[in-house]
Amino acid sequence: MSESPDAAASQPVVLADADDIQEGGRKEVVVENRKIAIFNVDGQCYAVNAICPHRGGPLIRGTLDGYRLRCPIHGWAFDIRTGDSNGRPHDLEIFPLRCENGRLVAEV
Repeated sequence: MSESPDAAASQPVVLADADDIQEGGRKEVVVENRKIAIFNVDGQCYAVNAICPHRGGPLIRGTLDGYRLRCPIHGWAFDIRTGDSNGRPHDLEIFPLRCENGRLVAEV
């Protein structure tokens, strides 16, 4: 799992209203010049770095098969729950996400 580089300095940030991202949906937001992609899989939302750590591809445009997000540029797949890239050297950065008062809040 790959979490934000300085987890101790992370701050809770409202990313979106929970109703904004229906099941099967996705949304990209920008927080302090960082692009974050939010995906709703089976009613659960996950927040990840929207930029592929390998080639910089826009992951918001990637294909999602279950929890596997595939980069649209080179096809690497990442588990949006853990950031795992199937043993490759570049895991995807994930952000712990929770719902508070109908809003999606992440530690960024």
